[in-house]
Amino acid sequence: MRFGDDKFRRDAFGIAVVGEELYVSDCTAWSLHVFSLAGEHLRELFGDWREPDHLLHVDGRLYLSEQDDEHDDEVIDDDWSQARREAGRRILVLTPKGQTLQVWKTPGMSVVRGVGIFRNELIVATRRNVNVTRGHLSPALQPSAKY
Repeated sequence: MRFGDDKFRRDAFGIAVVGEELYVSDCTAWSLHVFSLAGEHLRELFGDWREPDHLLHVDGRLYLSEQDDEHDDEVIDDDWSQARREAGRRILVLTPKGQTLQVWKTPGMSVVRGVGIFRNELIVATRRNVNVTRGHLSPALQPSAKY
């Protein structure tokens, strides 16, 4: 089955199934599209993220990482530039309605390359290493803000 072509500016990125809904990250529009499993577009979510990439659903929470913007040479010091410098270096923990519950930053300049779940452990792969913990993000990923 194929659907959603008219909802994305360019490409769909990460996907996650939450109950009877499919969440798809739209990097270009900085949003998450939510579809029924039959392909009906239900809503579009916007939040504290930029360029959403990987998505994972675990126990009622969405874990979202952003695309890394390695080639951004912009030196202007404003809110947008700060967000671009953090792109790919944080994981946002969201409710299925898109509310941000917590933001985790990777240590140093490590960039998130993927997230997964295995035997009730959240696995975060970064450019430099892999962090594994039970039920929580790795202690190496310190929270930058709690909501």
